[in-house]
Amino acid sequence: MKSFVLSAAAIAACAGFAHASLIVETESNNTAATANNIGSFGVPGGSVLVDGTITPGGLGIAGDVDWFRFTVGGTATVVTSVFSLDNNRADSELWLVAGNGTTILAYNDDGNPGGGSGGMSSLIRLNLAPGNYYLALSGFNDGGIPNNLPDGFNGGGMPGPGAEGHGENFTYKLLVGFNIVPTPGAIALFGIGGMMAARRRR
Repeated sequence: MKSFVLSAAAIAACAGFAHASLIVETESNNTAATANNIGSFGVPGGSVLVDGTITPGGLGIAGDVDWFRFTVGGTATVVTSVFSLDNNRADSELWLVAGNGTTILAYNDDGNPGGGSGGMSSLIRLNLAPGNYYLALSGFNDGGIPNNLPDGFNGGGMPGPGAEGHGENFTYKLLVGFNIVPTPGAIALFGIGGMMAARRRR
């Protein structure tokens, strides 16, 4: 019995536990350097629900951009969707950005499947390597074409004379889910634990 208990403890320590949490977005988080930290995730993963608000800009004034930082401890699938009670007028843009804060890994403007308004955003990224990453959320037309990192101004890129901040104004819920693949060592521990349990039952 003692051997089995020790094996189970080792598996639990290695694998961790899925968890869910609620986070309220806090300003100022308009850049990668000031991003809100939404957590570190190991095997088997977990989820986060963020309550936040996007506010508009004006002539020469950037609109709101919300940045969030997270860490994955193993190869991960990340799924994220934006929902809003203001779906009749809300229009978001969403970026997944590498740990350097500049490399765009995934982007979505419209098309949240089943999320109400088609103007809300959703994306999925498979086989994300262990490390640090960012999510950035902004209002319509911030990214421009081609897609740039958000700066709060319409059209993307560096704002010039007469630049105007995006006009989006809505509250949102950002749902982020993580599925973390166990390392070979963790899989081996699961196998050892199973053999120990089978041996004990004999």
